Amino acid sequence: MRAGYQAVYIAGLLATDRNPVRYVHEYKKARGMDWSHDVHDWLGGYPYEPIEPAEALRLLHELGFVPVRVFEKPTAIMGLLSSHCDEYAAARRPT
Repeated sequence: MRAGYQAVYIAGLLATDRNPVRYVHEYKKARGMDWSHDVHDWLGGYPYEPIEPAEALRLLHELGFVPVRVFEKPTAIMGLLSSHCDEYAAARRPT
């Protein structure tokens, strides 16, 4: 899956008149991480188990946390190619 994603990404670079060799070579200097490691992260570290936002909030509640901020990202296909990467900031519920 990683190789397929990299091939599609490189094709996208070529389609937008960018040099993929230069892009990958300069990536670490610009981003601080190796391109292949970032690709793995973008794929969500497959295999992984996706979770619906409502279930994530329920689990936080069960663990004694209350949401402070929730950033839900809209998606058409839950979890495909890491397309659903919500963010949660929570605080421990006062006892």
